[in-house]
Amino acid sequence: MVVPSGGTPGGPAAVLPSAVLPSGRTPGGSAAVLPVGGWATPAKPGWRWESYADVQLQVPDSWAQSLWPGPPDCTEDDWVPEATVFRPGGMQGMALKLCPTPKPARQVAPSVVFGGERPGVVQLAGGWVRETRKIGDHLITVTAGDDVLRRQIFASAAVVETVDSYGCAPQADRWVVRPPAQGGLKSVGEVTGVSVCRYSVQGLPITPAGHPEDIRYARLQASSRLTGAADHLVRDLLAAPPGVGPTFSDSRQCTPEPSPDPGRDFLILRVQGTDHAQDVLYRYDSCHHNGTDDGSTLRQLTADTARQLFIGVHQLHESYPALDLLLIGTPPPVR
Repeated sequence: MVVPSGGTPGGPAAVLPSAVLPSGRTPGGSAAVLPVGGWATPAKPGWRWESYADVQLQVPDSWAQSLWPGPPDCTEDDWVPEATVFRPGGMQGMALKLCPTPKPARQVAPSVVFGGERPGVVQLAGGWVRETRKIGDHLITVTAGDDVLRRQIFASAAVVETVDSYGCAPQADRWVVRPPAQGGLKSVGEVTGVSVCRYSVQGLPITPAGHPEDIRYARLQASSRLTGAADHLVRDLLAAPPGVGPTFSDSRQCTPEPSPDPGRDFLILRVQGTDHAQDVLYRYDSCHHNGTDDGSTLRQLTADTARQLFIGVHQLHESYPALDLLLIGTPPPVR
């Protein structure tokens, strides 16, 4: 269910079994399955949905996406920004020169930041306005030179209680062993769509014990949906070799004994078919647990599937040994 900011639930939002992990609730011990026909409301024409954790909102289709946590405080004179949606996780640029105050209006662009310092409105040069509001438990910052655009973005903002408009839950249990077996990918029928839900423990507070591996619930970092290319992805998932892999034993990257930790980052692929839906766990952030699992069969990761998934909002911004091996190749030996 998606609850618009300041409003009440409405629209054909998807409803999932209790195993989905809304904030503050207890999981049923396995990843949930999206019911057939359970896709939520599409974005308005020319716009798209963007999600982070348990907040979603709409932006124009032409806007870019980045992990940078906001526009730089000081820029080169010839730098011209573009309209962008920013997610936490990037690095802030540092300047070694004096910055003009205020920043020239031509160096400001429309943006949404899933973050902010405090609620409020800041007037910028050239009639630009930066407004921060609290949506649910998160701050959202919108910068625009057009008051109508800014109001439209905030009006679309919603707190996600079950799944967002791509069918992704705000949280997922990263310690779940396997997704529910519904017959696996081979029995879904004609593929009509795949939701790509990317999760990470990034940005979550460390547990009192002080060990990141103790964190159980990973936060939704971004979501998207494949339609026309969805059947191609599913065919490639099914064509992958059986088993687990790639695996690693290099002591510089891995512990001497196989760790039970399945990794901090992973995908849940929510495959929707004409016969039924099936979740697929896609693990890539580990030494010993990489691979896919549709509840029936374990399969290895392949370059064919990775190239289709880690693009756009899911583009890689850090190194993962398994994906580096698949997408770049075997590194040369250390001398």
